[in-house]
Amino acid sequence: MIATYHKQKEYLYDEDDLTALEMMANYSAVAIDNVRLYNKIENELAEKLDQLTALNNIGVQITSERNLKHIVTSIVIEANKLLGADFSELYIYDPDEKRFGMNIRFDQDTGKTSKAEIDSITIDIAKQQHPLFIEKMNNENSLYDKLSQKIITSRAAIPLRCKKRTVGVVNLNYFNSHKFTENEKELVISD
Repeated sequence: MIATYHKQKEYLYDEDDLTALEMMANYSAVAIDNVRLYNKIENELAEKLDQLTALNNIGVQITSERNLKHIVTSIVIEANKLLGADFSELYIYDPDEKRFGMNIRFDQDTGKTSKAEIDSITIDIAKQQHPLFIEKMNNENSLYDKLSQKIITSRAAIPLRCKKRTVGVVNLNYFNSHKFTENEKELVISD
């Protein structure tokens, strides 16, 4: 809205004045909308760049590293950064033996890694081979994180698949409710 007034009370705006004001208001609205769109696109591009950088870091470390523990650590840290989780876990799974092996946890607050504790959701993901996005856990499926002594409210559980077999599971955990965007889901799922 653009408001105008004239100090001289006897002056009334004529039709030409109103047309000019209307054109100025329309041009202003277009300019404001363009700035908003530009800022939105700029923010989206910055977010995409951060995501691509994290994916590139994972790719570089995976291809240059020969130590499984270092690879697993890099993946869990970069995945955590990518989706801004409170903590992440990665579990290596042997599909032939149907058992879990090495695992690691990365805590965003401390920046440290530690041993992860497996839970029933992780076991189910390895067996079912489908990702699971829980935006708000209810009382029946809530998980208590012993290390932080907090309740996990949201989780993305993603099977790591190779040649149609699950070879691991990554859990991205949030203490506060997290709505997973389509972009986030696409980032962590690749077929």
